[in-house]
Amino acid sequence: MYISTDAIILKNIPYKETSIISRIFSKETGKISIIFKGAKRQKNNISGSIEPGNLINITFFDKPNLKVSREIKLIKAYYNSRKYLTNFYYNMAIISLIDKLCMENQCYPNLYNNIIEIFDYIDQQSMNIEILFIYFLIQLNKNIGYEINFENFFSASRNDKMSLKDIELINTFNQDISSLQQLDNEMSCKIDLINSLKIAIYKHMKNNVIDLNDIYAINMLKSMNDERTSRTDQAI
Repeated sequence: MYISTDAIILKNIPYKETSIISRIFSKETGKISIIFKGAKRQKNNISGSIEPGNLINITFFDKPNLKVSREIKLIKAYYNSRKYLTNFYYNMAIISLIDKLCMENQCYPNLYNNIIEIFDYIDQQSMNIEILFIYFLIQLNKNIGYEINFENFFSASRNDKMSLKDIELINTFNQDISSLQQLDNEMSCKIDLINSLKIAIYKHMKNNVIDLNDIYAINMLKSMNDERTSRTDQAI
């Protein structure tokens, strides 16, 4: 049986001399592995279309073990995101976490939609990228069964009570991304709140899911941020 679906390329693994096995993530199939026969041949232009982070449409033969690609079409390569290292590494962090944490053959339709929207916003540079990544992490935890209870975290870690406005802003992360966009400028000014959210998410994920410091792309983002901070301090 042939299946056709849109999908995000998560990771590529060389297979034999000329082929590539890709892990992909789609709304209809979840995370699955696909073999692209002959993808490494010079006359074959498939390898450029299946770069990690690309959005493709694929038709494949649904075998019980390894699924074989029949036809592929590149939908979007997010070229603007690849121009800037920060944007690129955020995209890579997202697909790395999807690859590591989502179960094979299990559908996550809401999470898939979230990722497509986030990739579009990053590519268009129309929202604060750090806020987008926090939104992704919150949605990821919710979809894989480890929803974060921020109320418990903040009540245990802060002596002062949170303002109603801060609570409202945090609740926005549990809504659709368009609601978050409306508060983007306001959220960007709440540096302390953003840092508190990041600490809560990192602690929650380390205790329940994965240590985010083990993700290569996240470490690269930290290194870049440390370098920028160091340059700023030297300039002062």
